[in-house]
Amino acid sequence: NYIIGEWRTTKSMWAMFSRQHSPLLLQVSTTKPVEAFHRRIKFNVSSRTKKSKFGFLGLVSHLHMIGTKIDEDARRNEENFRSSHLKEVENFPELRNFPVPIQKLLIGELEEVMNLSAEPDFIDPNNVECDCTFYRQYLLPCRHIFLADVHYGILTPDHWETYSFMFDESGFEVYESVTNEYIHNGIYDEIGAPERRALTCKEILESLRTRYYELDEDLL
Repeated sequence: NYIIGEWRTTKSMWAMFSRQHSPLLLQVSTTKPVEAFHRRIKFNVSSRTKKSKFGFLGLVSHLHMIGTKIDEDARRNEENFRSSHLKEVENFPELRNFPVPIQKLLIGELEEVMNLSAEPDFIDPNNVECDCTFYRQYLLPCRHIFLADVHYGILTPDHWETYSFMFDESGFEVYESVTNEYIHNGIYDEIGAPERRALTCKEILESLRTRYYELDEDLL
């Protein structure tokens, strides 16, 4: 009774535990990257059967080369985090604005929709949320929301823009402190969001105005 009365009502707050122990947030869940880094350092530097091929200056140069290579890999991975897409995105263009790891999560939930045989519960389009672990952990559409969308069409372009906006600036760091109120109270109240929305509106109006003048000239 204590668990039901005191803990069950606050289960949406438990998601922090799942996120802090998720490979999605940690990015590195094993010691393999560290071991690979040490293996690079030791390559042609030390050996049980041979003397080192480097002197002190050669060793410093070797370490600098390894560090430069790691920095280049990090920059390339950072670019891929935003720019690359999975092939399944062709069938789900709404996922294009998400980082690749998030695309994998959402595609996994979409694939699970086929395994749900029960009729979906109606979800309020004005308050799209679910009580499952996936939604509480990532605050993203889960298989139950996708199934409800198939039947009721609850997900609009505004919903997708709201979800993708979470990762525009902070990436996965958004999960370090975010709660479900971040979605429920309106993610567009975030600093910078109104300005970005206004800028997008101005760009659209400017393109329409330019097109109008082009058509007007053609008619004349």
